[in-house]
Amino acid sequence: MLLYRYYNVPHYTDINECLQGQACDQNADCDNTPGSFDCSCRSGYRGDGLNCADIDECQNTSCHSDSFCTNTPGSFQCTCNQGYSGKDGFDCLNIDECSAGTLDCSKFSTCTDTPGSYECTCNPGFSGDGKTCIDTSNCTLINFCHVDATCRNTEGLFQCTCNPGHTGNGSACFDINECLANPCSPNGECTNNKGSFVCKCKTGFFGNGSVCSDINECNSNPCHANAQCSNTNGSFRCQCQPGYEGSGFLCT
Repeated sequence: MLLYRYYNVPHYTDINECLQGQACDQNADCDNTPGSFDCSCRSGYRGDGLNCADIDECQNTSCHSDSFCTNTPGSFQCTCNQGYSGKDGFDCLNIDECSAGTLDCSKFSTCTDTPGSYECTCNPGFSGDGKTCIDTSNCTLINFCHVDATCRNTEGLFQCTCNPGHTGNGSACFDINECLANPCSPNGECTNNKGSFVCKCKTGFFGNGSVCSDINECNSNPCHANAQCSNTNGSFRCQCQPGYEGSGFLCT
């Protein structure tokens, strides 16, 4: 006959220290082990698990060269610099502000795209910072025209035109001698003036100089009473009547 004896063997249950407010750092993870536990700092932190310090990833980051890094608790953030675009700051592309139409250049300036920015340059005939351009070619501000020319202002430019009766490029103007073209009547005389001319009928003619008609002097009886008057082109002739002699102005 077999006899069995039973012994009271102690039974042990592991304590999960991770559930009992263990001493791991708040930025560490607790790993329960049989009869103990392990603390390990989370990603972005360094230490022994009981004490964890934030790692400044910006000291050794892979952000794009045209971005800036911002350290955050346990991590970091890359942001593209102003003038660049990108989703995460790891890949940043230059923004062409001149093509985007978002710039504030003056309409009288030229936009030039630069890395991460742009430049506004006032067009010829204007001055300013490119965002504000003032017309410096205004005829009232600066006038390179000849004294016998007229200045006409346009946007950023001005034009010199010689006045009537003059010839030249506007910067240099010369009087035109209109009399060389014989503008007056054949029975008139031309007098050239500065920028113009005057036509005057010759003696014995009347009119405006451009059209001259013969004056019939005989109508005013210029001859002697005993003389006969004959009108000629531009003049007249007095001749004493038969039986008289003299100049026609005096007949005896």
